[in-house]
Amino acid sequence: MERAPGFALLLDFDGTMVDTLVPLADIYAEFTQRIGAGDQAPTFAEANGADLAGLIGDLARRFAPKQDAGALWEDYWNRVTDAVIDAPPCDGLLPLLDWARDRAWKVGVASSSRTALIERWLRQQKLERYVDDIVGADRVARSKPYPDIYIALSERLGVARQNCIAIEDSASGVAAARAAGIAVIRIGGPDATTNAPSFIATDLPAAAEYVRRLQSGPVEQ
Repeated sequence: MERAPGFALLLDFDGTMVDTLVPLADIYAEFTQRIGAGDQAPTFAEANGADLAGLIGDLARRFAPKQDAGALWEDYWNRVTDAVIDAPPCDGLLPLLDWARDRAWKVGVASSSRTALIERWLRQQKLERYVDDIVGADRVARSKPYPDIYIALSERLGVARQNCIAIEDSASGVAAARAAGIAVIRIGGPDATTNAPSFIATDLPAAAEYVRRLQSGPVEQ
């Protein structure tokens, strides 16, 4: 695909665009307790951003082998869907999207969630006009922390990866963006997945300020 000039803003979905971390953490905790996984399951922080279907399927087969793993996943995903649809946008999302649109930046969503759910939430929030494309875990062979989602999204947008900036809230998302060669700002905490320096922001408005500074030139890290 021919690369278009300009820049692209690539946003993670859960915890970055939509305020879902608390309800999704509760769903995960209830599920691991229900199947008796206890402390043997990854923490929610460790699981955040990774391939959810693969993780839940693996846990179901390990800790509830007598139950139907497919049915457990379907129930889990229905709960996730309900939580996402009811969740509001994260504070600072609309100003960031307006900033990108005013500068003719492409905007893409790079998520381990499913494309159809992201589209549904965007329509419900009347934000679909801001987003040029979406790549969920259902559109690639490997989800985060592999770079496939970010590589596919930058190609679909037609923007070179060195002209993209990603915003993430999980270690697996940071690893995915970095593996794709994309500058990434992490919301929340330090990047423990790599020795490379990271841009750390306390929240989305702080991440948006980093985006503006990164566009203007090198930023001290």
